[in-house]
Amino acid sequence: MDFRNLPLKSRKDISEYILNLEIQFPVNDWLFNSVHIWPYVRIQLFLFLINKIESKCENNDVTSSSVHDSTKINFIKKTYIYLSIIYDSIKHKLFLAALKKKKFLFVGADSHRVDFNGFRYNRYFDTLIDTYDLKKSSYFLEYGRVTDKNKIYNNRNLLILDKCFSNFLSYLKFKKKFFKNATPDTLSLNEYDNFIKFIGSHDLLKDFALQFNSDKIQEKYHADWNTYFNFFTKTLKCINPDKVMILCYYDFQMMALVAACNSLNIPTIEMQHGPQPETHLSYGSWYNTPDKGYLVMPKYFWNWDENSKANIDKWSGEKKKVVSLLYGNPWVNYWMKFSSEKHEKNIILYSLQPSPLNIDQLFSHSIINLIKQSSYIWYIRLHPRQMNEHYKIKSLLVQHNIFKKVNINEACTEPLPVLLSQSLVHVTHFSGSAIEANLLGVYNIFLNEIANLYYSEYILKEEAIVLNPIEENFINVFNEKIESLRFRKNTPNFNQIDLNDFFRNV
Repeated sequence: MDFRNLPLKSRKDISEYILNLEIQFPVNDWLFNSVHIWPYVRIQLFLFLINKIESKCENNDVTSSSVHDSTKINFIKKTYIYLSIIYDSIKHKLFLAALKKKKFLFVGADSHRVDFNGFRYNRYFDTLIDTYDLKKSSYFLEYGRVTDKNKIYNNRNLLILDKCFSNFLSYLKFKKKFFKNATPDTLSLNEYDNFIKFIGSHDLLKDFALQFNSDKIQEKYHADWNTYFNFFTKTLKCINPDKVMILCYYDFQMMALVAACNSLNIPTIEMQHGPQPETHLSYGSWYNTPDKGYLVMPKYFWNWDENSKANIDKWSGEKKKVVSLLYGNPWVNYWMKFSSEKHEKNIILYSLQPSPLNIDQLFSHSIINLIKQSSYIWYIRLHPRQMNEHYKIKSLLVQHNIFKKVNINEACTEPLPVLLSQSLVHVTHFSGSAIEANLLGVYNIFLNEIANLYYSEYILKEEAIVLNPIEENFINVFNEKIESLRFRKNTPNFNQIDLNDFFRNV
């Protein structure tokens, strides 16, 4: 079958297209120093296509060129740079020397944090650290941007990846003056050029083919992979953790961390932080995995609910390349002990989400009119990656005369489980917040057909419904559903799990 120009209009189309590529090309032959390249390429291809077909933004530029100052650096500047390299190299060695043996290494980013008790609190890992008294036996590695270390909860045990890695780069520059790399890299890209030529013939993938051609892949792995892998290997040897728990394993840096852990036989656990259906190719449909698995993939996947676990079990199979665990959502579990049916269900919680959706999609004319006509207060909850758009969204609501009918401040500061306990219904396009709502027994109303793929089990069980804001009778149907839910009792869809054995028996 020639699927060269197969129409790609949905996530299901994207999934089928990429799975067909795995059949047509020897993707598991693409190796860099025995590390499979395909998992990274596959996930980047999946994310690229999602943004292409679902984002209404016309600016598709994903790369930018930097302009280098060609002015000759004078002697003083050269001396300063060299001394800085020496200074940072010393800091790197002191960093390694100061590391202590810890049982656990938790790894996450600020997008996984919420404002809680005056701190930036990781709602998944800090909850576990507090509940099971793991402060003294763990480090927390933060990747991505860190604006203020003092605002991060439990910052005494915090390692900031960018800062530590920057010092390591200086150390490598210093070392390079005296030593040469004795072990050359090996790269195997059997039929990779044909693969790039094939996908490049698809109208949507011309840019991707340019960004991921064999020269660019070779450049990226030669420049970055060994550096990250070696940094994590050295760091892990000093900490010698019994378990490493990660949020979002498929970032390039995190894949290097997972590979370093697997090389050292350190168990890796990826914590679920959103929906994991078959069509999400970071978590679903890994049927073409090598017998020994991928070095860049975690050994364990920690799932919130049975549906998520079942989707991973489908492809992990008897070989158990990875193990799927059902341990629940730590943040929901934590707040359940404070929940009460005495709360008056008088709000509608609307969870927004960032790219590929934009503000015009999140607040279409029909959604604005729905809020305008509603007799309930709408709590508008922004995704952590949308906080820089707070004032833009607020201005839009003011412009349409509905700002007095919504609450943004509390919606963005109160813990999600607390808000859900007070909500008559949870509204979203297809945000992962829907899983947390379902765990707490709160009915979901989806505003995007993608939810049919991600949450089909909820819909079949009549725990959710998908409504199309474009439909003429959208507002009437929505209001009818709201009225039918007024006296519905929220029954949690999970059991509390005691994880003492998980954290004690290591």
